[in-house]
Amino acid sequence: MNSKERVIASLERRKIDRVPVDLVCGGPNSSLEKLILHYGVKNPQELLLKMNIDIRYVYPPYIGPNGRAPPHEEWGVPTEFGGTEYMKCDYEAEGGIAGTYSDILGSRPLKNCTTIKELENFLWPKADWFNFDFLKEYCKQYQNFAVMLGGWSPILSRVFELFGIETTLTNFYRRPNLIRETIRRITNYYYELYDTALSIAGDKIQIAGFGDDFATQQDIMINPEMWRDFCKKPLARLFSLGKKHNVYVFLHACGAVRKIIPDLVEIGLDILFPIQPSARGMDPVELKTEFGDRLAFWGGIDDQTVLPFGTPEDVRQYTRERIKILGSGGGYILSSSHNLLKHFPLENILAMYEEAMKITSPQ
Repeated sequence: MNSKERVIASLERRKIDRVPVDLVCGGPNSSLEKLILHYGVKNPQELLLKMNIDIRYVYPPYIGPNGRAPPHEEWGVPTEFGGTEYMKCDYEAEGGIAGTYSDILGSRPLKNCTTIKELENFLWPKADWFNFDFLKEYCKQYQNFAVMLGGWSPILSRVFELFGIETTLTNFYRRPNLIRETIRRITNYYYELYDTALSIAGDKIQIAGFGDDFATQQDIMINPEMWRDFCKKPLARLFSLGKKHNVYVFLHACGAVRKIIPDLVEIGLDILFPIQPSARGMDPVELKTEFGDRLAFWGGIDDQTVLPFGTPEDVRQYTRERIKILGSGGGYILSSSHNLLKHFPLENILAMYEEAMKITSPQ
């Protein structure tokens, strides 16, 4: 059973030889360099092979206007698909990352915008800023792996980045039509981008990856009814690309998203990531019991307590438990519940993957 067959069989709740695994590890604070050094490989692609990772991510390279995307490389691709940089908000002029939704840090290009007319002055990104022909060629090398397009396409987070979070929350009440129009433009951009990419790549892509941050550790960042009012229909439009192109729909939504999971399932979500176990309402037993027949789970290995602070045996036991719970009957791809950071003990990271490779499917 190759990686593509393993992932698809798990998503279809069929018998598999072992649980599929992914590596969530990238950026300047990640464990990537530590893992590359440990395995004695030359680059991330060799690392994925060495670790028997079943997933590959693809992004059409950026070829748009100069100055809209700072130099960046993620998994060997020049720029990250759909990333914040194309909205030119989280990055300062010199390319530094503010790393926050604060109104006073970073570049908030719409902070002082009060009318829909003013939105026309912002240079909104376009799908033709990307090289889709290269994407098709890029996918060919991954024919034995499960291939995901994208992985991050924020609607709510993007609005926070464009206006600043305080201004956004005020505008939800004072200028709701301004927020709706901003969301409409963001959604149009993502829809065109994903639709074009999936049309060109054809059956070489199995998963359309979307992503947003809706929640904290404790709850949804905005009232669930407000989320449904502003975000549900735009997200449903993006998710409709799954049926249009016969691919699975994946969503990164970390934190305590329990209150909106029924909505996400209703509008066509197939896979939820990262199943953050320390967040309120994200108990894996409850999630699997209530949604396991309709929703696949991706992630689940706690990277807030177990991976950074546990022993290797703690990690092994935790991994066995999660495979037993979330992998029962299929519908599970194992990974850490967020990015593997450089301060995580290497032996703990290795323990997670070694244990996963030893356990046959719980089906």
